[in-house]
Amino acid sequence: MQNIEIKVKTDDLRLIEKKLVRLFASRVGVIKQKDTYIAVPFGRLKLREQSGRKYCELIYYQRPNHNRSRISIYNIIRIPAGEKKSYLNH
Repeated sequence: MQNIEIKVKTDDLRLIEKKLVRLFASRVGVIKQKDTYIAVPFGRLKLREQSGRKYCELIYYQRPNHNRSRISIYNIIRIPAGEKKSYLNH
C-alpha cells in the first residue's frame, strides 16, 4: 500500500482550516495514539497503539528523508494488544 504524506508548519491554523473547507474536507475527530519506533536495518518500523482499540498495529514503511510531500510505501499487521510486548522485546 502507499500514501502521500504532507506535513505543514503554520502560524495561521485558521487559514489552513479555510483551505481545507474549500476542498470539502471535514473534521472527523481526534485520534489519540502512541507510536513506538523500533530500529531496523532498512526502512522504518513502529508499533502504533490507539485508545479504544483492542489491537495494535505493527507498521513497516519506507519513505524518503526530505521536507517536501512524499510517498510512503507501507504494510500494516494488526496484533492483539496483549501481545505487543513480544514484538518490542525482540
